[in-house]
Amino acid sequence: MALSHQTIALSSTGLFSKLFTDYLNNSEKLNEFIAFENSLEGFKKAIISRQKFEVNRSVLYDSIIQQYQKNQLLTDKIKSNIALLKDENTYTVCTGHQLCLFTGPLYFIYKIVTTINLAKQLKQAFPDKNFIPVYWMASEDHDFAEINHLHVFGKKVEWTKSEHSGEEPVGILSNKGLDKVLSELALFWGTSDKAEELKKMFEKSYLQSDNYSTATKILVHELFKNTNLLILDPNNIKLKSLFIEYMQRDITEHVAFNKVNESIVKLENLGYISQVHPREINLFYFNNNKRKRIVENADRTFQLFNSDKKFSEDELLNELKKNPENFSPNVILRPLYQQVILPNLAYVGGPGELAYWLEYKAFFDSENVFFPVLTPRNFATVIDNKTKQLIEKTGIGEYLLFVSEEDKIKYFIQHLTDLPDMEKVKSEIKNSFSYLINEAEKTDVTLMPFVQAELHKTLKSVDAIKHRLERAQKQKNENTINQIKKLHAKIFPNGTLQERHENFSSVYLTEGEVFLKYLFDNFNAFSKDMYLLKSNSN
Repeated sequence: MALSHQTIALSSTGLFSKLFTDYLNNSEKLNEFIAFENSLEGFKKAIISRQKFEVNRSVLYDSIIQQYQKNQLLTDKIKSNIALLKDENTYTVCTGHQLCLFTGPLYFIYKIVTTINLAKQLKQAFPDKNFIPVYWMASEDHDFAEINHLHVFGKKVEWTKSEHSGEEPVGILSNKGLDKVLSELALFWGTSDKAEELKKMFEKSYLQSDNYSTATKILVHELFKNTNLLILDPNNIKLKSLFIEYMQRDITEHVAFNKVNESIVKLENLGYISQVHPREINLFYFNNNKRKRIVENADRTFQLFNSDKKFSEDELLNELKKNPENFSPNVILRPLYQQVILPNLAYVGGPGELAYWLEYKAFFDSENVFFPVLTPRNFATVIDNKTKQLIEKTGIGEYLLFVSEEDKIKYFIQHLTDLPDMEKVKSEIKNSFSYLINEAEKTDVTLMPFVQAELHKTLKSVDAIKHRLERAQKQKNENTINQIKKLHAKIFPNGTLQERHENFSSVYLTEGEVFLKYLFDNFNAFSKDMYLLKSNSN
């Protein structure tokens, strides 16, 4: 095996918000905002509770079957997996993500692996039930700038589309221009066997399909075809028909706006920072292939943002009933939509996602919709051979990898050079002056301020000496300081944690399919650690 790993507690890395670390530590302060603890005991309770909430399994089955047939991905194995959704003893565990170019950053892979592994672990714990991992495609999002690029070896490769207005759902975009992206990627990937595998994967998904949604589905299917993962595009008329009554209440009663804001106030009063804020109406409308926000005017008419198109309330509600496919939930309503159409037990997400889910519990309760177990995804940092060499050369241990560059350098200067222990020097000076202060007090109490002032001046002089010695040590160890900077850049490329920046292809080129297999074999869906994945490949 070309990979090994060790783990570091997420809470000790200093990378995450107080809200997320409190959630990891099962803080009682958050009890009001969750339904079930993220544990096997919590899932046991969730399974019992989930049975009280009906799901239209027939519509769900038909919709997923049709999507797979349309994309020519329906194998006998997948068909059998989808058929399990008809069984009342079958539950899903879900993660969602944007349609990032060639998966985008590494954590996209980590989210899906965590979700698949969670389903496996639940099956082991509850063998009389079925658990299906689901990737929820955010095909209706319209922020093209967030999904049109990826980073390979720190280099940005971008897909440009001058004709994109910024309002089209990314899922319907044509794949025109992606051949140029592949040509640019090929320069970074090289000509190895693994590079050829990546090129074929890209061609099969992006160059042999019509739109971005289909391309993403083919790619995710190709990467995880040996698992029981199901891929769902929620932009579907049959599925949205199941969500009409909830969208109607959002328009007429502003339920999400009221309930989520109440929860935000409570969370902020506990000292947490809110993640997302609801609007009075949390729906978009598709108009001429553009996704426009619905806003309510003072006269109770409804208008598409930055548009002249208006509806009366009756017109808008009739349109909703007649053409629900034209309505698109935003980040506030999308989780509710997910829980209405899926027999879902858990949502697997990162710190930001779980932060906004914690705002939704009261909203879900008011809509009588099952609130899932919130499962943090697995976190990982790949330590390649160059990074390992830098760790060894600098003496910066793994436990210091996630501190700032400045703190890494500070640690090196203070602990790994021949810099005198200036704190010890200051302590000895204070002890000496303590004797002088006592003598001054006994001899002439008016001398004490003078002696104390001299102590202060002496300590300041020591600080000045320390500063100069540190500067001299930095000059003396310039090569090592530069290596520390390189090490920090490997862990935080472009100032961002590696898993949120680098594309999986950077690792695949050295590890190939072994990389995914290692994640499946070693990730634990209930882990509260950062995995340091150490590559032994050249």
